Amino acid sequence: MTQYKLSPDVDLQDVDNKLIVLDLRNNAYYSINSSGGFFLKKISECRSEAEILDEAEARFDGADRTMLQDDLHAFIHKMLDLGIIQMNEGCI
Repeated sequence: MTQYKLSPDVDLQDVDNKLIVLDLRNNAYYSINSSGGFFLKKISECRSEAEILDEAEARFDGADRTMLQDDLHAFIHKMLDLGIIQMNEGCI
């Protein structure tokens, strides 16, 4: 089961109903849309990809599971590329 975690120098802040990602390594910040915010919060709770997908399907009622899976994978790859998340061998 693949799991991810927030990188150590990343902080999440809720501001005006938006999730803001603060990357303290390079003083950057990112505003994340609602589905991305949902994914990132679940990642920060050390949920597996399968668990996140199941919870997303329940949260976004009527959303196509294949589309959710594609969106989740694209989001994870983008966050990995930016260094916002990293692989996690087990939840701590």
